[in-house]
Amino acid sequence: MKSLKHIEKTIVRQQGQADCGVACLASLLANYGGRSRLERLRELSGTDPQGTLLLGLYQAASQIGFDAEGMEADSVENLKTDVSEPVILRVLIDNGPTGQRLQHYIVCYGWDATRQLFIIGDPAQGLLTYTTQELTALWSSRILLTLTPNASLQHQRDEQKAKRQWLFSLVREDTQLLAISTGLGIVTAGLGLSTAIFSQKLIDEILPKHESTRLMLGLLLLTFLLVARAVVNYLRGFLLNRQSRDFNNRIINRFYEALLYLPKSFFDSRKTGELVARLNDTSRIQRAISHLTGTVVINVLVVLVSVGYLFTFSGWIGLLSLVSIPLYGGLVWRYHQRIIDGQRQVMAASAHTESNYVDTIQGVDVIKATNREPFFSTITKAVYVNFQNKVYSCRGLDCV
Repeated sequence: MKSLKHIEKTIVRQQGQADCGVACLASLLANYGGRSRLERLRELSGTDPQGTLLLGLYQAASQIGFDAEGMEADSVENLKTDVSEPVILRVLIDNGPTGQRLQHYIVCYGWDATRQLFIIGDPAQGLLTYTTQELTALWSSRILLTLTPNASLQHQRDEQKAKRQWLFSLVREDTQLLAISTGLGIVTAGLGLSTAIFSQKLIDEILPKHESTRLMLGLLLLTFLLVARAVVNYLRGFLLNRQSRDFNNRIINRFYEALLYLPKSFFDSRKTGELVARLNDTSRIQRAISHLTGTVVINVLVVLVSVGYLFTFSGWIGLLSLVSIPLYGGLVWRYHQRIIDGQRQVMAASAHTESNYVDTIQGVDVIKATNREPFFSTITKAVYVNFQNKVYSCRGLDCV
């Protein structure tokens, strides 16, 4: 069994209630260094709004690079003695406010003999541990799917290369606008240092010497620089807005055109609200690109210029400022994965919430006919509370 850190890093969270099976497949792919989109796994496994059959997971696993085999164990003890690779278990879980027991899929990575616990990857909750008694109560079906990677497994580096090429093809048309906006941002940052320099000169030289003429000239120069900064900021904002408009139009057209050409089975397996939520999420791509090409580059240059200025003032202060950079880098590295996981959970919860709204309103005739308003009101409240809890947790990490 691989390290807990590797297992936790490779667990793929489900984007909807019906995605637990394909999320387990994606987790095992990542565990072996592979990669596949959930949309493709949904199509291969025949996932519908009610979930995935074990036969569908078997067929999908056989097509993405695994030798799969469905089995039925005698007891949980078989997982300790007869299973050497991670397996997918079909379990039954409680469905919160409805009180019903739902079919669910989890990944059993193995038995930790030291702690006497099973290492479980739950696509709904993440990395968990279960005692023998707890897993026995959960895994009443004793049905499992074994997966052994073969030579046809698609490695993650191939998927990442394809993603980079796709992203570069989208950004290529905006290269000139982004370059100009970055240059204007650097000018803005440089003009922003004028306030700090003027304050230092004011306190150290102008006020102690009572140089009123120099003070007036300095104020006029500072005013001119601040006005110039405002003008440059306006131009940069105008260019970024234009880039945002063009990029969003282009990416939505690509996404929607690709969506229309997907097979009918894809739409049968997804909810309308979830598709709408995914289309709305495309604006996050544009914001990320603008942030990387603008804010990050500008901040790096400002840090370098500021450190250079500090060295001219005092070598010890400059060295102290350089020491702080690795500390900040360590903090970023420490919380990087948590921020990514939190952001993914927020996006999944947002899609689930919007999907619930759209599907409930579309089915209002049935709800009225069967007098099920209290039931769906309770469900909607639970879904929205879960979304807000994810947003609250993610804001604590400053990732929204």
